[in-house]
Amino acid sequence: MAKSDSVNQSQGELLDRATKFRGNLAMPQRLEHRDRLIAVGPVLGREDAMGYYALFYEVVDDFAERRAPFRDEHLRLAREAHRNGEIVLAGALAEPADGALLIFRGESPDVAASFAQRDPYVRHGLVRNWEVRPWTVVVGGESTGSVNRASGGV
Repeated sequence: MAKSDSVNQSQGELLDRATKFRGNLAMPQRLEHRDRLIAVGPVLGREDAMGYYALFYEVVDDFAERRAPFRDEHLRLAREAHRNGEIVLAGALAEPADGALLIFRGESPDVAASFAQRDPYVRHGLVRNWEVRPWTVVVGGESTGSVNRASGGV
């Protein structure tokens, strides 16, 4: 079996498990980026179907020097998403300063992917790569009853 066949089979098995776990409540959603499955949502096992999603940015080496023309628009977009309740926390990673982490709350990973696709840092090539992953909150936030059972929690 080719590697791509095993990846597709794994994705198919994940979707089958998601459908069985959630019963008839809703069809599982897929989110792909660059022909790669990056999330299945909404977060499984959540009664309110709201989940947390981590958006990781990997930035170019000269990011600090190149970001100035796009920073105001990026911050406007981030602040708007925060006011709308989509972004919970966001900021640059340090030591080394090679990326960023943005935490979103929503019904599916689409909320984070949509932000990335509109972000001027992404659109103008300052973000080399981005990825959205479901994030299981165990302590803090609104974690009571919100463990992503699909990942098994901690």
